Amino acid sequence: MVAAVTVSLSVPDELRDKAKELGIGNWSAILQTALRREIMLEEAKRVSDVEGGLARLRASRDANEEAQEAENVGVGKKWALEEAEADQVERVAEIDMGSFDGEPDAYGWGSVLYCAIENAEKIYRPLMEELMEHLFGRKYPTAAMARGFVRGVAEIYEML
Repeated sequence: MVAAVTVSLSVPDELRDKAKELGIGNWSAILQTALRREIMLEEAKRVSDVEGGLARLRASRDANEEAQEAENVGVGKKWALEEAEADQVERVAEIDMGSFDGEPDAYGWGSVLYCAIENAEKIYRPLMEELMEHLFGRKYPTAAMARGFVRGVAEIYEML
């Protein structure tokens, strides 16, 4: 048996009279149904609040990624013009942007850049981290940073 509590309900006389006239007598069932409905609406509202918050956070993340990518186009151009050799520029420019989709490997997105810049098949983590620190000011660039870098290098490569 389900435990229940007894509650007192206050209704206007005209509402009570109308319910009596229509033969509505099981007020307990009606109240339970109404209360369940209100609970479901409140839960849905809270989920909606969560969804709204998540949408705001996703928009913030996307804007941050766009800013990182745009900023690192300049980093790529600067590297190509001031530090890189022509063959390095070509290899970086030919990186498939799809390489930065999904999840990175254990070495992060920098591994894609490192292999292209150094023409390496194997990654030596300390050297990769040193190169990424030099290029981006951090050992592990985000996908947006790497995409921006490649875009910047590719723009220079197209002018060669």
